[in-house]
Amino acid sequence: MDNHQIYFESATAKVYYDKDLDTLFLEYLKNVKNHADFLVINEALTKAFQGLNTNKLVADIRKIGIIALESQEYVANVMFPAMLKHLKGGQLHHAQYLDEKDVFAKISGGGVKSKAEKNKDATIIVEQFSDWDKLIDWLKSVN
Repeated sequence: MDNHQIYFESATAKVYYDKDLDTLFLEYLKNVKNHADFLVINEALTKAFQGLNTNKLVADIRKIGIIALESQEYVANVMFPAMLKHLKGGQLHHAQYLDEKDVFAKISGGGVKSKAEKNKDATIIVEQFSDWDKLIDWLKSVN
């Protein structure tokens, strides 16, 4: 864990930067109670991202359950634009790590992915993975 810098930690989620992968991670540890809790976590994520020079973000959504539409809209319309502004025209590489058997996570993650990709001006690449090794290989391949 020496290569991890923790930016936020609660009973619900953890935000940390992996120096070796040059990637900011959001790991949900359990279901998010409500949109207000989601905002606290994702505002901490955005603040951490803006303090780093990375363009890679991973959301481990295996334990989040369903992501409310309001929260999906926040990610697509507030969080991603703030991250893109920080990148000053650079590309954001976002990976969702999910359990392929978890229908709710797949639907919620797919909702965020489709909302992000609807913005044709945004330079966001969103990928979904259920295999950790493939996710790590992808992170190593993008810059």
